[in-house]
Amino acid sequence: MLFKDGEQFKEAICKYSRCSRRELKFIKNEPNRVNAKCNASTHCPWRIYAITNRMTKCMQVRTFVEEHSCPVSFKNKNVNVKAIAEHFEKTIKDHPKMKLKEIYRKVQSELHVNVNFSACRRAKNLVSSRLAENVKEEFTNL
Repeated sequence: MLFKDGEQFKEAICKYSRCSRRELKFIKNEPNRVNAKCNASTHCPWRIYAITNRMTKCMQVRTFVEEHSCPVSFKNKNVNVKAIAEHFEKTIKDHPKMKLKEIYRKVQSELHVNVNFSACRRAKNLVSSRLAENVKEEFTNL
């Protein structure tokens, strides 16, 4: 697989981490090479290694061990405020007065992760501030 740069590759790994419900850790995180492994258990063989290809100038996956031997987890550091805000941006945009308990329940049911209320509050505030900036930009265009 080819990726535009290291940031795009890391973003794809974080999305995979959220979807597979396993916590992944970046071992090497350099501009020209990235190495990640499963952090759930020491015996889990899952690994991925990507390096910048000189000819194509993009990130290329060199090693990928797809097999997990660890159970799914309800703790995942890759599900942070930014990830919650991106996932629920449309929902919060449609329902700006949604309560924190509802966001908390949706995070638990859709992302299958335990987070605290302050993360949900910060995610809601982040989405609200983005929407307020968009309204200001549209008003200045008028």
